[in-house]
Amino acid sequence: MENYKKYIAHISNAKTRGIEFELTFDEWLGIWEKSGKFSQRGKKKGQYVMARFGDIGPYAVGNVKIILCSENIQEARATRIIATDYGIGNDGAKRLQAECRHHINETINRCFSTITNRAQRKLDRQSANRQPEKAAA
Repeated sequence: MENYKKYIAHISNAKTRGIEFELTFDEWLGIWEKSGKFSQRGKKKGQYVMARFGDIGPYAVGNVKIILCSENIQEARATRIIATDYGIGNDGAKRLQAECRHHINETINRCFSTITNRAQRKLDRQSANRQPEKAAA
């Protein structure tokens, strides 16, 4: 029951901030349990929060991470700095950050694909170069 109250409080806080909350109780609790940080939840130094990637979109499976509260604050500051420096507002800064993350992920995926293909070609060459063992007479 205590955990459910924390879940409801999180939904209420998100609603107050105008952020959609799509996690069911089981999903929310599962994310916390998987992180191993549930007992360290909080907004004080050294405590953990559930944050959205790039501070964009809803609290939803695939769009949240468990990080230190101080990390979440740093990310928010970075968003404000980008918004101010480029005069694009917080939403523009968040979109820019998301676009950068998207390009980084694409690059990582291409690199991984290249490495995997090279490894497979090497294995194929090694397999082709092997001579079948002659059966003992």
